[in-house]
This record gives sequence, C-alpha cells and structure tokens, in this order.
Amino acid sequence: WLVWLVTALLALAAAWLCLLRRRARLLPVGSTVLVVTAHPDDETMFFAPTILAVVRDGCTAHLLCLSTGNADGMGTVRVPELIEAARVLGLHARNVRVQDSPKLQDGMHKRWDEHEVARVVALTAESIQASHIIGFDEHGVSAHPNHCSIGRALRILSHSHMVGSRPRGLATSRPDSALSAPAHAAAARPQPVVLLLETVGLLRKYSAVIDAVLSGLSAAWSSAGTPLTA
Repeated sequence: WLVWLVTALLALAAAWLCLLRRRARLLPVGSTVLVVTAHPDDETMFFAPTILAVVRDGCTAHLLCLSTGNADGMGTVRVPELIEAARVLGLHARNVRVQDSPKLQDGMHKRWDEHEVARVVALTAESIQASHIIGFDEHGVSAHPNHCSIGRALRILSHSHMVGSRPRGLATSRPDSALSAPAHAAAARPQPVVLLLETVGLLRKYSAVIDAVLSGLSAAWSSAGTPLTA
C-alpha cells in the first residue's frame, strides 16, 4: 500500500504542477477540429479528454464515426448512444456524422481500405473546412484493424493534396510562414494539421496510477501540438 500511496501523491503533484504552469491551449482558439473514429464508443474510450479540451479551448469540434458499430447487430442501439455521448462531451448533434458504407463495416476481421477511408475523411474535412484532423495512429491503440486503417489513412492524407491546397507532412505547427507559395495560392486554405493518438506499450497502458504520474509529468512539461497519447 505504501507504493500506491507514493504513486498517488506523485500523481497529485504532477497534476498540481500542470495547473501551475497553465500550459498552452491544445489548439488555437477558433480552430475547426475533426475527430475521426471507427465505432460508436471510440469517442468516449479514446478521445474524450481531447474532445473536452478542444471544446473548452473555444474550438469547433466535429466527429466523424466511420461505422455504426454493427458487428453484433447493435448498430441501431449504438448510434443513438454515440449522439448522446457526443452531447455530453460538448458536441452539437449537427456536428456528428456516422457513416454506414458497405465498404466500412465494423469487424475484427474486416480490414478497411485506407484509401477509401482517406477519401471519406477528406470529403468531410473539406466540407467543414477543418483546420485539424485527429484520429488513431497505425497501431490503433487497441490494435483493432478498423482503428489501424484510420491511422494509415491519416498518414496518406497528411502527405497528399486531398484536403486544402498545399501538401504537408505530419506536423505540429503550420509551416505557412516558412513556405513560399505562388501568388495565386497565397490566399488558399492550407491543408489541415493531422494529429495522431499515440499507441503506448502494454506495460504503461495497464500500469494504472503509475501511468498517471508519467502522463501528468508529460503534460506539465510538453507544449501544445505534440502527439496525442493514450
């Protein structure tokens, strides 16, 4: 019990240090953020802290869920649950989109084509003029193949012209001032910044309060725009 007490105290100390530093906002005020998930409940299990922070910081948050989560025939139940969860997280119902495409059906043995995922995400991001896109990395946090497909698709988007007007790799800040552009493209909307939820190892993932210390210290000393971790 002594070890747990010490780690709990360290976690509190890390949280206190984070509050003292009042670190920079997650994203600039006024940003339009698209969070991309695979199934209803992903927004709560993996992205709730991020969505709450985005809304708190005065950004407009949108959620794109790429399936109804109908692997067990519960899609009609899970979609309303998703809408309600999004409301609790601060998202307007009009900012929540759920896809039900034959090409993107929920399933542990269904590997989504990353180019199709990239196409759907790009269309949505373009329609809302997203400044940032947030989603899973290629390991999907839980290794679910649908999650992993999103990570691969976002890598494709980050290196393409599919959204906006200028190519950009995975970046943590806008390089507009560092890039020279033709006069006719100077006023064009830049491609969204892509941020990926970083998958961590099993030891850290299931270390409970010990990981709270690591996450708290990381949050206290890192600046906005670093890879998201879960």
